[in-house]
Amino acid sequence: LVLHIVPITVTVTAADRFLYVPLAALRILALPTLERLAERTRKQVVVAVVALAIASFGFATLRRSAEWADEISFWEDVYRHQHRMNSTAGVELGNLYLRAGMPRHALALYLEARRGSGDSNELMAVHNAACALLLLGRYDEAIAVLERLVRVAPGIPKFHQTLASVYLAAL
Repeated sequence: LVLHIVPITVTVTAADRFLYVPLAALRILALPTLERLAERTRKQVVVAVVALAIASFGFATLRRSAEWADEISFWEDVYRHQHRMNSTAGVELGNLYLRAGMPRHALALYLEARRGSGDSNELMAVHNAACALLLLGRYDEAIAVLERLVRVAPGIPKFHQTLASVYLAAL
């Protein structure tokens, strides 16, 4: 819902990390009501309600921040609990493995992510699988994958650039 209210362009999983914007706005909008309530009731009750709201918001923020701070455990958890037709978690976890210098593990995740997912990440999974093949020294396979990818999606410059890079690496 937040991404529909506040248009933020994202290409990764988005969740409650964006909720602080509308929640802060709602709290600001509630201030006049709280002031009127304070005039009618004892200030201690209003202070207690406001303190409770702030404490709950603080606790939720700290808890969720901790979950988002550890990228590895976040993507592992999402990958384990995702619907198999959603390839985002497999691609992102594969990207972590690739950055960690584990192209074999990354390749396995990319190959699984591209199998019938049908979502927009399927092409990226194929592209990233070619990158993993390149790092494994399997140039001919990487070139074949990228040539097919360029035929399927000729309008994506990144695919052409990666294909050219693999040609250069294979020299």
